[in-house]
Amino acid sequence: MVVWPAPTATRPLPSLALDPGVAMTPADLAGGFSGRDMRFDLGPGSAPLPDGLTLSAAGVLSGTPSAETPDARIVIRALNSGGAAQSAFQLRVGLSGETPLLLIIAGQSNADKQGTSGITPPARYGNLSDVEIWNPAAGIFEAYAPGTNAGDDSRNAWGSEAEFAHQLREAGDTRPIRVVKRAQGGTGLEAEAGRDDWHPVTQTGGRQLFDELEARVTAARAAIGTTTEDVTIWAQGEYDMAKGFAGSYAANFGALLSEWRSRISTGLFIVERTRPRLDSTTARAGTWIVRQVQLDLALADGNAAVIDTDAATNGAPFSQLHPNHLWCEDCGLRAYRAWRGNYTEFHGDITGAVPAAFAFADRTGVAQGAVVTSDVLSPRGFERDMDISITDGEYRITNPDDTVFADWTAAPSKIHKHQKVQLRITASDSAEMAVAATLTIGGVTGRWSVTTQAAQVPAGITHVASGLPTTANGAHDVPMPAGVAAGDLLLLHVSTHSNNYTETTPPGWTALPEVRSGSTNSDQARGIIYWKLAGEAEPGVTLTQGGYYSTGIVTAFRGVDPSDPIAVVQPGAATTSNSIAEGLVAAPVMAGTHVVYAAVIGEMHSATWSGDPDLTDFAERYDVQRQGSSGAKQTLTMASGGSAVAQSVGDAVTATIDGGARRNINAHLLALRPA
Repeated sequence: MVVWPAPTATRPLPSLALDPGVAMTPADLAGGFSGRDMRFDLGPGSAPLPDGLTLSAAGVLSGTPSAETPDARIVIRALNSGGAAQSAFQLRVGLSGETPLLLIIAGQSNADKQGTSGITPPARYGNLSDVEIWNPAAGIFEAYAPGTNAGDDSRNAWGSEAEFAHQLREAGDTRPIRVVKRAQGGTGLEAEAGRDDWHPVTQTGGRQLFDELEARVTAARAAIGTTTEDVTIWAQGEYDMAKGFAGSYAANFGALLSEWRSRISTGLFIVERTRPRLDSTTARAGTWIVRQVQLDLALADGNAAVIDTDAATNGAPFSQLHPNHLWCEDCGLRAYRAWRGNYTEFHGDITGAVPAAFAFADRTGVAQGAVVTSDVLSPRGFERDMDISITDGEYRITNPDDTVFADWTAAPSKIHKHQKVQLRITASDSAEMAVAATLTIGGVTGRWSVTTQAAQVPAGITHVASGLPTTANGAHDVPMPAGVAAGDLLLLHVSTHSNNYTETTPPGWTALPEVRSGSTNSDQARGIIYWKLAGEAEPGVTLTQGGYYSTGIVTAFRGVDPSDPIAVVQPGAATTSNSIAEGLVAAPVMAGTHVVYAAVIGEMHSATWSGDPDLTDFAERYDVQRQGSSGAKQTLTMASGGSAVAQSVGDAVTATIDGGARRNINAHLLALRPA
């Protein structure tokens, strides 16, 4: 089957006035549409054709009407394989004169469109001929004057009826238009003691707005004195959203529609669907319930229509309770098109229940086992509540203002127009592995995948640099090495020969156990190591001990585990040999560990280092000779290398220091843990 583009309504259909018992000139109504392979019938909401008239599948209206018929709204629908379009016109048989159009406007402050209050009306509303509004105080109709008498709760406001009447006149329809309005701000459908409300049955201490409107319509009909075509524009719901009455809105709105049909009008009932109200937790919860009820019950009525007032064009943010005149004009235009029968052509199907296709951006290169969230998506293409479900993941729903409507869940739920959705899944524990979640909204699915990064080879620990050593009798500053970055491990190696030197840990540093050999100031060798993780723009460190010589030097290593950088601290045994061999005896180390040997020698001798074959890139980091008071001499030296394989306690991860002449020597063995 060939699927043609859907038909479109190209021009308004003319009103027809026929004489009873006289064959009409056939009217080719297909001329109001364009499209391929079209067929025609009466559309939803149409009045039946008067007896004696028929509409052919080709769109030709013909026949001989048999009896007088007041104005009837006839909706013509054009269909083909791609869709449908519709347009409406007025048809009258006999009955001299034009049947007046009675516009009934009712609801809360947005029935008045209070956002227009104080604004100069458009000039086109200044010459609306034969449009009058009911003055309940005087009991008469008076000329309709937007900005002066068009409001009810706010007299200088004007509502959707102004643009509705303007569009009717622009289409060449000259019938009398009579407006009856009852609008009251801050009123709901719930019967509340002591408050004004719209409940049509239950009486409370406040004003009964339904009864007041009924009285106004009854008096207006008597003043008109003839049959009217009725159109109601209903604008109400904000109060019930905000005050916690959303749960009873279906029952209350159903009661209102039922009573409306029996007491006020059986004519077309147009619901201006309430815009989302998001200014409180209660309103955010109730807004979607009220909107769905308005759509469901109005469409079930049989002679009602719903228009979307969210108004992406000429609209306002949802935080604005009373949008301005541009929104009012847009609502009036939409109401007119709903009455004409071509709303869908211009604004889309208000009953739309199939979301547009959607997709989330896939993620790659994420960490193994990470909890990952998707981008935030605003589903489109639907008007009524949609079922939402997910497999292999979780989702959450947020409101248009980004407040959370439903937090992370895997359970099926509902999503509403304008709401947003975000997904969450846990990445695989394996490298380069994809996991995916599938989200379904109203039968339309979207798949989102998350792929982990390739297996990461540890970069290992590297020696950054060693700084310049400083020696002084008393306090002195030890500079940082060049190239230090935040997160580097800093080792401050301090030596002294004095028995009286008091070890004081510099602020922000952590001391490791001291190693000393010898017992007199002349030959004693004391080795002290402090450590810290470098911050941003790390300054030098001050050794504060006074009155005795000490030497300090800082060395930096990069790539350590910041949460636990030193895996092994093994103070060596002091010796008076001319060399020392230090092996791992305290704890095992894993492959990739960086092994550091630091020693103090009680003499000015250059050390000669040799490392175990298991240590890669083993090298001397510094070899510093310094002379203190009374001829005391010392050497600070360090070498390090990476452990190529895992080492157990007792394995021969060793380094030999040849100190030359026989002197006191002590050493520290450290194993640095890689990130």
